[in-house]
Amino acid sequence: MTVRPARPADVGFEADPASRLDGVPPVYFLRPAFSQVYGGGTVSYHPAFYG
Repeated sequence: MTVRPARPADVGFEADPASRLDGVPPVYFLRPAFSQVYGGGTVSYHPAFYG
């Protein structure tokens, strides 16, 4: 049997309004809550992720 956490916060992720991904509301863009490495800014992905 696999037990899944109820929320991403249960496994150490949180929304960070300082980090932005164009077209995605901040509440849906998560970062690891246990790391202070993230300073914020605009995030982008490699073009290969877009098809």
